[in-house]
Amino acid sequence: MKKKFVMTLVAFVIALTGFTAIDLTNNQAQAKDWVKKGGIWSTHYHSGTFKNYTYTPTFYIWISGEGVNAGITANGSGSGKIKAVLQQKTSKGWKNVKTFYAKKKGYTDLNYKKASKSYKTKYRFKLTNTGSKKTIKYTFASVY
Repeated sequence: MKKKFVMTLVAFVIALTGFTAIDLTNNQAQAKDWVKKGGIWSTHYHSGTFKNYTYTPTFYIWISGEGVNAGITANGSGSGKIKAVLQQKTSKGWKNVKTFYAKKKGYTDLNYKKASKSYKTKYRFKLTNTGSKKTIKYTFASVY
């Protein structure tokens, strides 16, 4: 009787672990980052998915006075657009600087020329799904 109970418990744990492994492999909410180095700058990429909103990784400007150089490539369905709010890090938290409306399918420039002249100022984008609540796949790129 004891042996049968242990074998049943082991089978249950193996089955539960198998379902968990399947769920983890299909989880598309994981994001990944990579860098492509150029001559005098690097392009930093961030790729992932979101339903409601997400934040991009922080980044810096790469030439003083040139502003923010960024873009997003999205593959989403449904109506609406992606609201991309450029935020600047201040001593009081994140301040909204500029709002862009990106395409849900294809590439959109998120460049802003009036950014800070300091190389130490951090920026990020808050990306919000303004249409349907279906998952949007995206790749964000910033040059610095």
